[in-house]
Amino acid sequence: MKRIYFIIILFVYPLFSQQSDWATTRFEKYWKKSFNKMIFREPINFSPYSIKVGYYNYGGANFFSKLGLNPFDSDEMGGNPFSSLDDTSIPVFDKLEDVSYRRMAALELDFLRKNFFYKNRNNFDIQFGLGYKFLQSVNELIFFDGDKLKPEIHQFNLNTTFSFQRNPNNFKYLMYSLGYNEVSFYKSSNGEAYGSGLGHSLAFGINFIVPKNSKKHDLHCGLELKFLKFDIDNISEPDNNNRIDSFNMEAVGLSFSFGIGDGGKRTEGDKAYGNMLDRNYTLAIEQFELYQEKEVVHNKSELDTMLNFCRFQTRYIDYEFALEKFNNKELIESAKLLKLIDPLNDEQLRQKINSKLYTIADQMLNNYLNTENNYSVSYKMEYLKTINGISNQITEAVNYELSEVYLEKGDELMDAGDYEESYKFYMHAKSLQYVNPQRISIKIDNLVIAILNDVYNLLQNKENLIAYEKLFFAKDISSINSENIDFFMTFVSNRLSDINADKIRERIINIVKEKQEFAGFASDKDIAFGDSYEDVINILGEPQSTVSRSEFENEYLLLIYTINNINYNIFFKNKILIDVERN
Repeated sequence: MKRIYFIIILFVYPLFSQQSDWATTRFEKYWKKSFNKMIFREPINFSPYSIKVGYYNYGGANFFSKLGLNPFDSDEMGGNPFSSLDDTSIPVFDKLEDVSYRRMAALELDFLRKNFFYKNRNNFDIQFGLGYKFLQSVNELIFFDGDKLKPEIHQFNLNTTFSFQRNPNNFKYLMYSLGYNEVSFYKSSNGEAYGSGLGHSLAFGINFIVPKNSKKHDLHCGLELKFLKFDIDNISEPDNNNRIDSFNMEAVGLSFSFGIGDGGKRTEGDKAYGNMLDRNYTLAIEQFELYQEKEVVHNKSELDTMLNFCRFQTRYIDYEFALEKFNNKELIESAKLLKLIDPLNDEQLRQKINSKLYTIADQMLNNYLNTENNYSVSYKMEYLKTINGISNQITEAVNYELSEVYLEKGDELMDAGDYEESYKFYMHAKSLQYVNPQRISIKIDNLVIAILNDVYNLLQNKENLIAYEKLFFAKDISSINSENIDFFMTFVSNRLSDINADKIRERIINIVKEKQEFAGFASDKDIAFGDSYEDVINILGEPQSTVSRSEFENEYLLLIYTINNINYNIFFKNKILIDVERN
């Protein structure tokens, strides 16, 4: 016996164990996927018609309370539906106690049922429409001189239907009808007894949907359980008979229905809901977002909740995927995936991510320390920067190693003659503050010495301008050799001034000559390097255009002249001529 209990527990437990995040148990997930598929469905909008064929059993007052397990084959009828003036049953109709005389066949037509609230709700649908019922007794009751009791009822009614749907294949509904009745009770040789009055009904039904993809409307068919109540007190009989004072009927019936209708279909939101239950959150998010763009969106608050839930869950899926990359030794790829995860307000997830990023960075640093001699300086530099970008919890150890690599890179560039870039890397190392400043100063001093050696060689080759630029750079970074640098700068500056003045003077002579030929004037004045702005204007006249610019408290002017289709650019610094260009 204990073994049987154990087997039962093993079988039942998985049904209620943790499976997904939205559906807390497997049983709940099964229930929602099977019986609650449509959260965002299209409302059932319009039902052109529905035809019902049914079978009823009726009785009088209190008939409903007397119903047994089989209401269609019960001798119980409550009170007699026919009453006389003294409110007693008519003796001639006592045979109605036999249920065979209280069975009725029915034909019903419901049509033009319209949902006027389809944009506002979809939890349940409300439709309003028209209806017609025809009921007729199956068997005749013969009384007196061959008079035949066989009630026939014609009802014209207004219908209100409340539909509830959670499955694309079927929907349940509750229908209330209020109508006007015309009833034929019995026929005699002298005429017919008939009456009229109001009646109402309440029906419970289920309709199964058969999709017609090629047509607008789907086929609906199903079963309906209906309760009728008629109160007929306006009665007319032949031969001035007064057999019936009123007809108070309660009836229960079962009908088969078929018709057409549109709506009640699954939406992208419902598809997303199913994927969410299956933990396919990425696809669910895409489908939820597509549904959000629809003109009519139902259950918006629930949609927002589910969408946020899916977005939240994708973070854990992404985290698990990143862990797989880590376990496969794909450290950089794992770190990239972890960096993309936004934990939002989930502090637990944030801590998990940061912890894993630290583990990755630490492992990468250890790998570097064990293999650094195998790689180039550039690779080591980029690798350490990558580690630094993964976790700030290991920054101090990484920056120490990075400082050494910056110094190594600076040495490499100095040997290659790229002094400015070399200086930049020395400064990078200094900024990290993990290297002895004295060590960096020695490297910069060596850099200055290398520059001065280059300057000497450049002067020997009369490459004065390049030498001058290198001296300026050396002066900016040097803390030693200032006297040597100043000597070289004075020497080069004087040489450049002489050369530049000769070139400017030659260009200006050409300008004045061309100006004379172009404008037909003669001038015995010359323009020289260092002339004022006013002197130049007096000789050459007003330029075609002027451009001015201020920089570092200095004012620069550019005068543009066009003479004999030749463009000249004349430059001033603080209104003193410094250069001339011919374009």
